[in-house]
Amino acid sequence: STSISANTASAYAAAWARGSAAEIAALYTHDALVLYPNQPAVSGRSAILAYFRGFFGDFPKNEFELASAEVIINGQWAFDRGSYRWKGVPRAGGRPEEDNGKYLVVLQRQADSTWKVARDMDNSDRLAAQATRGER
Repeated sequence: STSISANTASAYAAAWARGSAAEIAALYTHDALVLYPNQPAVSGRSAILAYFRGFFGDFPKNEFELASAEVIINGQWAFDRGSYRWKGVPRAGGRPEEDNGKYLVVLQRQADSTWKVARDMDNSDRLAAQATRGER
């Protein structure tokens, strides 16, 4: 059922809104990979936690939405394809930054029947918007 992925997506978006790196990292498998454009892969839950701590340090106030367009479940694996929209207010001041684009997430069913994100990839629909996202 698509509610499996919807629950994960809902928890992910809520954690973004709270700026909670720990809540986001907990949604990933221990060996997860986050594949953002124009930077090396973020490999493993502890690196994902550190990445988002840095990101929320730079952008303490965020609006974040996910809209799933397709979910396919095959045994212990599922994928979710959709779109995202983000707006963040920089801690350093200045105008809010915005981005929107598409994502593809691969989820893995855990031993306790919950789903966690194993692979996470996105890219912007805006020209060169991703080139500086998350830079510190």
